[in-house]
Amino acid sequence: MAITKLVAGAKGAAGNSTGAGIASTVNDIVDVVESATIGNQKLRDDIDSMTPSESTLTAAQVLFDKQANENIGMTYIVSGDSNRDNGYNNMIEYYGVLLGQIGVTVVDNSESGQSGLDWLNNDTGGAGTTLQQAIDATPGTGETTLLEYSFGVNDSGTNAEIKAALKGGVEAYLAAKPDATVVLCSPIRTPAKYGILITLYEEIASELNLQLVKPHYVIEPYDNDPAFKQDAEHLNAYGSQRLLHFILSNIVSEKVRSSIKIPDLGVPTAPATTLNVIVQPNYWSSSLGTLQTEPTWRCSEKIAVEPNYKINIEHRGDSFGIFWYDGAGDYMFSTASTVVSGDLRQVTVPVGAFQMAFNITGDGDTWDALGFTPTAEYVIEETTYMTPEEVNVNMSSGLPRFNTLPVDSEGKTGAAGQFLMSIGAGKTKWSTPIINSTAAPTNPPPSDLMIYNHITGGSIVTYVNLNGTYVPTVA
Repeated sequence: MAITKLVAGAKGAAGNSTGAGIASTVNDIVDVVESATIGNQKLRDDIDSMTPSESTLTAAQVLFDKQANENIGMTYIVSGDSNRDNGYNNMIEYYGVLLGQIGVTVVDNSESGQSGLDWLNNDTGGAGTTLQQAIDATPGTGETTLLEYSFGVNDSGTNAEIKAALKGGVEAYLAAKPDATVVLCSPIRTPAKYGILITLYEEIASELNLQLVKPHYVIEPYDNDPAFKQDAEHLNAYGSQRLLHFILSNIVSEKVRSSIKIPDLGVPTAPATTLNVIVQPNYWSSSLGTLQTEPTWRCSEKIAVEPNYKINIEHRGDSFGIFWYDGAGDYMFSTASTVVSGDLRQVTVPVGAFQMAFNITGDGDTWDALGFTPTAEYVIEETTYMTPEEVNVNMSSGLPRFNTLPVDSEGKTGAAGQFLMSIGAGKTKWSTPIINSTAAPTNPPPSDLMIYNHITGGSIVTYVNLNGTYVPTVA
């Protein structure tokens, strides 16, 4: 590498001699650095390494750079299972929040319960996403597309069979879209196949010469932390934010890194709690899981559910069996609900179940006469607010934090006309500290109210909240 030398007249005419002495001294140092015999080889190597070339960048970084430089209309396809898209982690939406800032289109090619084998075979399993859908979402030959691939937790069989399904899916995608960029992301810890999947992904990445992101380093320490985990297998919204921060910090280029801001999203929105219960005649067989014809019975139709959630059920009948079905609608097994209080009963959705049904009673006419509407609702526990710094604890996310809007201690962004006020003990709250009203103030004032302007006739009397009592000011 040749280091550019100084020219004395660089700031004026070429013949300007101003600064010639300084230029000569600096150029002598450059000569020493570049000398093959007397220079510092390590220094020369370090200088060379400071200037990244395209050959030192990953394929993903090259693609992100092109998006930044040329606005190529980059597409980012997220192919995975419930560790990307489910009813409570809001992760796909968060991909859009971050990547939308740099003009990247995010495509959801993930679905709870989907396996790498079914994805490869274009088997939706009733609702899953497929290889063909990923191909269809990829423009042209894929030169402007990155596909993030993370399947395996729902695959079964020997290690060799699972590897064949995962590798086969990637190979089939690249055969159809040869210029696409594929990034492998090994799944987070699962009780059954955690270590196996990491090894398989390492082998596939090596054999196909693809980049592999292994997030277990930043997720594993929080396996039993409810601040990050929804259950033993799934991340909640905050855990999913942490996961995506880590993924992007490993694949975006330095040029793009500073353009992606991490917003403070406040408290994640819980899923809708009420499930749609439709009553029908007949009953579900506990041995077969199929609907049996018997007009005197009443039961529910199948209901879509999310694994690991608790559900409260009330139907005022005398049958309490719950029937579980996988993502393809195939029968798994039945369990009994337990009493919470009175007629209210509760169940926990088992791992792998994405549909449920229940019997109500064999005396349909009597039950119909009650006129009762059955209910089924998720039991949603309150989520503790976490700041982006807390989400990224013990992890250098590689992305700067940026608050799009300030939030209070409850994660709320406030309304028009409100101010963020301290309410003691390190807590803050959005409030309207000044009120203008024609009504006279009454004690005691709200704790977060500072000034009350009482408008009467053509005058205004201003009251101040002093130690919990309205005190009029003296003009």
